[in-house]
Amino acid sequence: MQNILPRVLNRQHPDLTSGIYCACRLNQFSRVTGRRIMSLLQDIITTLVPPASGEHRLRAYVITEMLSSWRSWLHFSLKTLMVEAMEHFKHLDDSSMKYISTATQGFQIALALAKSTQDNTQQCEALFQLSDIKWHLGEYVGALVHVQEFRTLANTSGNLHGEARALSVEAFCWKALGHYPQCTSLINRAKSLLNLCGIISHGATSFTLMSAQVEVHKLKSEYADAHNILNLLVQDVVGNPPHVYASFLINMAEVEVYMDAPLSEVQKKIDVSRSIFTRVGDPRLVNACNYIQADLNLREGDTSSLLFCECLRAAWGRDWEIASFCLERLADSSCWQGAHHPFWSTVYLTHSLKSKEKLGIYKALQLIGDSFLEDNDQVTAISLFNLALEGFTSMDVHHRSTAGQNNA
Repeated sequence: MQNILPRVLNRQHPDLTSGIYCACRLNQFSRVTGRRIMSLLQDIITTLVPPASGEHRLRAYVITEMLSSWRSWLHFSLKTLMVEAMEHFKHLDDSSMKYISTATQGFQIALALAKSTQDNTQQCEALFQLSDIKWHLGEYVGALVHVQEFRTLANTSGNLHGEARALSVEAFCWKALGHYPQCTSLINRAKSLLNLCGIISHGATSFTLMSAQVEVHKLKSEYADAHNILNLLVQDVVGNPPHVYASFLINMAEVEVYMDAPLSEVQKKIDVSRSIFTRVGDPRLVNACNYIQADLNLREGDTSSLLFCECLRAAWGRDWEIASFCLERLADSSCWQGAHHPFWSTVYLTHSLKSKEKLGIYKALQLIGDSFLEDNDQVTAISLFNLALEGFTSMDVHHRSTAGQNNA
């Protein structure tokens, strides 16, 4: 197909429009299966269908596909593309196109519209996006409602890849809620579906599933297992869009902080990842690099909490997971050599209770127990320690690790 398309993609060819739609579909296939994004889209958007061409429907379709893989187009402005797409949509009377590219704006409307037109494909997409938004906001139970509806719909319509996507989000939700066996079971089921699709080890969904496995190992303090998977993933994604490589690299840096890897090796991974995420314009993952940097600094003896506070401020109300990490560190009195504020452990507990994050609840209880122990209230401290220990044991979490030390 890639050899045939360049012959069609010229302004004199009678089948140019069909060729452009075909190129977008082929690019979509490349995204799903983890192959390289096609450079042909850049030629289409700049020369074959220029802004002044008046081809509103065709140009909007190409821009929509570019937005779906926008991190590969570092020289294009995401905001500019979105604004232009919406301008083109004003000239169209095609509801199925209008709600594909609205990003986080109006997915509830998109879902209602898709249901009214019985468009299963777009129902699945809207439900996926809604569950993803709720997951980032720490509304894990709400995310499960959407993603389980997505999974049921994909299953009944025979959409194997869609069902695997749904299972990957559901796995992350159960991971966050502390149900690790359920998470692992969903990962394995999703992998079997991807195998049926012929997608074995590449593609966004495959990488998401592997990331979920890594997260479970990290949360259970099985750092060697997590590192082994990440090492394979980093080698496997060479040649993919840079942000995919950077995502695994920064996860590896986080694990290596716990494993006491050499400072220079960890710092290099953080710096490379931060540079890539800055280039692609992903502030969330830039903030992730910063909190791992703060953890590395802490491991190396820097007892300033300033960077953790800055990361918490950037994540608050936007990214529940990063906020949880920062609160855990700020609440740990063993990190701060007397400069600790006990209220952080209460904030951490409240934060974890709100999202029903079991591991966070038990960690917060242990940290509150530390505060009582420092105040010589051993009876209350021991009660809280026992409660936390029972929780860790029930979740098969081996121990809680703080940067630079392990607490039994």
